[in-house]
Amino acid sequence: MQQRATATLDQRVLVAERRVARALCLVGMTLAAGLALTHLLWPAADPHAMRLAAGACALLAAVYALLALWPRLLTLAQTVTVAVLGTCAVAGVIASVGGDGVLSPGLAFVPLLLCAAASRLRPAATLALGLVHAALLAGLSLAVLRGAIAAQHGVAGLAPALVTQLALLAAGMVVGLMTRRAIVHSLARARSREQRFVGLLSVAADWYWETDALLRYTHIAQHAGGVPTPAFDSRIGKAPWEIDDFGLGDEAMDVHRSDLELRRPFTDLRVLQQLGHGGAPRCISLSGRPRFDERGVFLGYWGVGRDITDENAAESQRRGTELRYRELFARSPSPL
Repeated sequence: MQQRATATLDQRVLVAERRVARALCLVGMTLAAGLALTHLLWPAADPHAMRLAAGACALLAAVYALLALWPRLLTLAQTVTVAVLGTCAVAGVIASVGGDGVLSPGLAFVPLLLCAAASRLRPAATLALGLVHAALLAGLSLAVLRGAIAAQHGVAGLAPALVTQLALLAAGMVVGLMTRRAIVHSLARARSREQRFVGLLSVAADWYWETDALLRYTHIAQHAGGVPTPAFDSRIGKAPWEIDDFGLGDEAMDVHRSDLELRRPFTDLRVLQQLGHGGAPRCISLSGRPRFDERGVFLGYWGVGRDITDENAAESQRRGTELRYRELFARSPSPL
């Protein structure tokens, strides 16, 4: 059960990362497409340079659109790496053809993206991307010194502009690395809490289960060394009343369904289920509670199940013994 709980947490992290990657790509696509239109329609003394910058932005927007349409194509770390490198290249083109040099506004997007990238990349990868951007700044500065780029700030304003860009780069990397450290520690604590929760749960229950807001089973886990496992895979994606061998009669199922639809908690719901292949029916006690988010929106149910077959058998045996003694004393009330 602990391994499955860890896998579930990792799966949730992966789903969240894909959503973040898609959102990042959509924002990047929108900004790149807007810059492409701006450079294409903005009146300039050198239309060829503006068309070149617009083409570079359009190419970057196309890359972002591709990654947004297929979020499974790359991981979040790979997506932000592509975003940083692509933005760095396009910012370099715009800074070269636009005549802004190292004061180009587009260069400021790179440290911003690098900050986001550093939160998911390894420190060595973050340092490598930072060096790439630093090399771009050095190349632009060298081009200004040699007169290849007639920057508006001129040679005299090159040093302050370069120091500003390097400071932005350093700040983005430091903030990103600190954010990464906080995320790693938070995930480690979350895994530890979930493992402790599952460990304690395995002491008191044989199964742990969850449903979604439509009351369909989404997760069923059994602790190691438990009783024989029912066909969990056939139950995932189904509501209790959609499972043929759930173990409740029609009237009892109607009552249980009503409780679920009214978001009522339930305790010790006893069902007869056949566990394993060809096994004897077992008595299972189910308990569950509704789950809500911080806004009060219903998320589904979660709960536990216990095999109480042996307990029921012992209780029936005890009651039978008591009944026989009562009948015996009823027939012969005189003490022996």
